[in-house]
Amino acid sequence: MPEPNPNATLVSAEIRFNTYDDDKDDDTHLTVRVRTIDGRLVAETAGDFGHFEDGSTWGPFSLEILNPAITAVELFRGFSSPPPIGGTLIVRIDPHGDDTWKFAPVLHLMFSDGNQLGVNKTLIERVTEENREKSFGIGPLD
Repeated sequence: MPEPNPNATLVSAEIRFNTYDDDKDDDTHLTVRVRTIDGRLVAETAGDFGHFEDGSTWGPFSLEILNPAITAVELFRGFSSPPPIGGTLIVRIDPHGDDTWKFAPVLHLMFSDGNQLGVNKTLIERVTEENREKSFGIGPLD
């Protein structure tokens, strides 16, 4: 990823989910949030979004940008000097009863200079009625 323009701002955010061998129930509420390195809320979406079937991909879902003045360097530092420090993607479920969902998130954050940050998780993550939330570090997309 090229060095970001310090004045470039977030113009869009979207997420999709690869669902594996344990689906998300149709009435399980899903909340997705993006936070800056210092914890400020940048973008979010929430809803039930229906049933996410085993072995399927769902989305993309657009996130509402709550702070359009956010820049790439507020979501990821480490372009020039490791170790990288990034903001956070938070995925939370609030099921009605029992639900276990196995998934991998793919988040794209697009900036006004054409650069992108996000999460492209390939390992399977699991959320349940007892462990409702997972966090992922934001960084450059390959």
